[in-house]
Amino acid sequence: ISNHAGGDWNSIEGDLPDMPVRWAIFDPADHDRVMLATEAGIWTTEDVNGDFTHWEPAVPDNGMPYVCVYMLQMRESDKVVLAATHGRGMLTTAVFAAPAAVIVTQPIAYVGQQVVIDGSSSVNANSFLWDFGDGTTSTESKVSHTYTAAGTYTITLTINGAIAKTRQIIILPYLSAPYEPGVAGYAGDFESSPEHFAGYLIQGTAFQRGVSNKPGKDGTHSGSNAWVLGINDNLYQNNSIAELYTPMFDLSQSGLYSLKFWSKYAIQNRNDGFQVEYSTDAGASWKQLGTSSDPNWYNYHNSNLMDGAFPQGKDYFSNAQLNWTQYIRDVSFLAGQSKVSFKYIFKSDAEEQAQGLAIDDFEVSKYEGELKTTLTDFSADYTGAQEVTINWTTGIEYQAQKFILERSYTGFGFTEIAAVNAKGIVSTIPQHYSFVDQSLRNVIYYRLKVINDNPDIGYHLEFYTNVIVVRRDVDPGLVHAVLPNPFRDRISISFSSVINEEIVVRLFDISGRLVRVNTVTPHDVFYELDQLSLPAGVYVLSVQIGDEKASAYKLFTSGQ
Repeated sequence: ISNHAGGDWNSIEGDLPDMPVRWAIFDPADHDRVMLATEAGIWTTEDVNGDFTHWEPAVPDNGMPYVCVYMLQMRESDKVVLAATHGRGMLTTAVFAAPAAVIVTQPIAYVGQQVVIDGSSSVNANSFLWDFGDGTTSTESKVSHTYTAAGTYTITLTINGAIAKTRQIIILPYLSAPYEPGVAGYAGDFESSPEHFAGYLIQGTAFQRGVSNKPGKDGTHSGSNAWVLGINDNLYQNNSIAELYTPMFDLSQSGLYSLKFWSKYAIQNRNDGFQVEYSTDAGASWKQLGTSSDPNWYNYHNSNLMDGAFPQGKDYFSNAQLNWTQYIRDVSFLAGQSKVSFKYIFKSDAEEQAQGLAIDDFEVSKYEGELKTTLTDFSADYTGAQEVTINWTTGIEYQAQKFILERSYTGFGFTEIAAVNAKGIVSTIPQHYSFVDQSLRNVIYYRLKVINDNPDIGYHLEFYTNVIVVRRDVDPGLVHAVLPNPFRDRISISFSSVINEEIVVRLFDISGRLVRVNTVTPHDVFYELDQLSLPAGVYVLSVQIGDEKASAYKLFTSGQ
């Protein structure tokens, strides 16, 4: 059976004998009742319950022989079922035809969103009276209804003035982002406003709010409540499908957003697991959030497991993480969407069990700083005889496309040596990069050109990082190069490290006359003496760093 339009399947074979099943139909008034056409007649169940489903045959005394049945068809007008047999003709039953109220609607919805509540599949219904549990009613067979407050509501449908059916619907709030500690109304720590989250059980073991003392899912990350799979159960059931829904969020404002939560778990490795899904249409459709290649996210990718709870190609959390661990996923790609909701979904297969999982301190955070790519680290060092490893880390990335790594042996005149694509593009999560350069030089200069671009929003920004120096057997704080020689209107000076103390630069002509003096603190590996307009001749440049002895360099110019 599939509860997700064929997206996944679960066994309900139960105690059904091993024989061909050729057709199946549901009771339109109660989808826990199923009729099967089999090699040995009609078999039915009153309760679809996974591997615990109990099946019974329709005995010949009631008119249906133990004969091969190939097809079942139900007439919509009165719900009479027709069975086509092999060699025994066609037989009918009115077992589904008694008047019955049927309510079809989603189990979880959101404040302010239209919810389709459908009673049109009710059996032999001549009149309808709805009570939506919020003080409103309707006499239509199918209604689009909007709830204005979060909570759990009981929907009641009465048909023909007497036959009633009830069903609960949970309405979750529609909130702005960020949703994090310190923001008014935040309840992602699960200590207040329990109506912000909801567990929904499809089958097996459910999510529950509270605290467990069972190993593998015990305790909380903070406070006294978490959401726990099987809070009082030592092990979860086989063939479980359980969901935990979050509020719906308005992410229509541009910005950088992250989803964060803490979890601990003990789950059958590979076969069972849980993942996070997201919706941008108020829960009408859902997609897997992230992959196992994302840092600090899923730890398993199902590439070849045929009988796991999740199908091949899916990524999810599995195995064991017995310490509370925070998981973070950048969701900035959802910026601009006004109806974003998330849910956790846990699934187990038909074999083996484990303790389960606990989730705490859920957040949707928003970066409030300037939307600009930033670097928190740019460093390099020798990692081999002729090998330099360059590392850099971004704090955030905004429309980041690539990084151009450039190298110089003098401190000026840089050359591109690598182009590295950005990982995050738009991300609030630190991204780490590394490149290995082969070189034998004792002093090497590196810088990064950061290219950010998104033509769709008219954004383009390029900038350079500060220059860093890699040294081998060379002291810091020295003059490394003075160029060009001969010079024209400027003289460039590079150092073997960043100079954060005062330097005095003097330029003398060949007679010893001082023609220029500058006193500066560069805070850089480079300083330039510019706007020179001197006659042709020989000059001496003196560079004094701090209290150290000055260094002198003979230079030439052909004049202006």
